Amino acid sequence: MERLKKEITDSFQKKLDDSNTENESLRSQYSSEKLNSAFASSDYIKEKLAVPSDMAQATFAKHFVFKDGKINPVDVNGNPIYSDSNPGDVATFDEALEKIVKQYPHRDSILKGSGHNGSGAEPPGAGGKRTITRKQFEGLSPTEQHKFATSSEVSITD
Repeated sequence: MERLKKEITDSFQKKLDDSNTENESLRSQYSSEKLNSAFASSDYIKEKLAVPSDMAQATFAKHFVFKDGKINPVDVNGNPIYSDSNPGDVATFDEALEKIVKQYPHRDSILKGSGHNGSGAEPPGAGGKRTITRKQFEGLSPTEQHKFATSSEVSITD
């Protein structure tokens, strides 16, 4: 009788473990898809960044965690990022991303030019391209240099 009880318990436990593993895998896939979708449909990325959404996601995804069915923005210490427009509420995806980009040390490399002319303004890129100087390019890490050198959206000038 004890042996039969143990076999039934072991069988049930294996099914439960398999179900939990599958459940966790599906949760992970779902959260990944939600995050991919948020980056791909971000108006902030489309309007303000000179890099495609997948590059922005590769750099900034660590600041977004999926919890309780929602994407929650967090700072470098894991604390929630709150909205400026709705104090006390967690920031929206685009609002949080804008705050994160403002703190990014290489933000000038990824922001689109303003298109303004005049003293101190960088020249706008030709045909919507982002323009950086050779000096700025040489100040980038080798990885970032590669990204810029192989991008058709960036022009390097002397």
